[in-house]
Amino acid sequence: MFEKLAELWRKKNPADMLLSRSYMALVSAKSQLDKAMNEGAVALQKSIDKGPGRATDVFLGRTPHVLHLLEGRLTVQGLDIPNSVVDKVFHGKHVNKMEGVTPAMIAQGIYRPAMVFQDNKNPNEYVLVTGIMTEFGPVQVAIKTGAQKSDGKTGAIVTSIYPRGIVPTKDNKLVNQSISQWIRDSAGADARLVYADKG
Repeated sequence: MFEKLAELWRKKNPADMLLSRSYMALVSAKSQLDKAMNEGAVALQKSIDKGPGRATDVFLGRTPHVLHLLEGRLTVQGLDIPNSVVDKVFHGKHVNKMEGVTPAMIAQGIYRPAMVFQDNKNPNEYVLVTGIMTEFGPVQVAIKTGAQKSDGKTGAIVTSIYPRGIVPTKDNKLVNQSISQWIRDSAGADARLVYADKG
């Protein structure tokens, strides 16, 4: 019995551990995380529904908990997705590559990333690699913390959302990149891995 409990504890996500110490002590960590993901998905869908060129900035919710763990001061900042990013993903540049990806999947991917890379030269810039797989590779979310938002306040903003990791060759076949090349091209040559979900 104790071995099973120990195994379950080792599998706990750091986000759960952080949330369990938050000010909402009477609410379970999982319910807080589910609430953040659900509200974020609804807000994103409302922006998308306005149509091409009409998307509004989206307040997704509290800053992803994994970033709060890394920087220790971000929860109150919140996370915004600018309308330009929403348009690119769902109406413009990336729409074909993001086929089948829903707002709920993006919200979950942001709050439950598979990996997080941090830029060594710009430590307030991160790339979250999600578990969302597309034909072109996993969807990645670039986030800048301590940035000036559209309302003039300081917070975290999503600077891009796109799939990366599988590239077309000259004869238009898709091939997997090597891990080292993928890290250089996707997260940047100066990026370092700062978090990996072991679940």
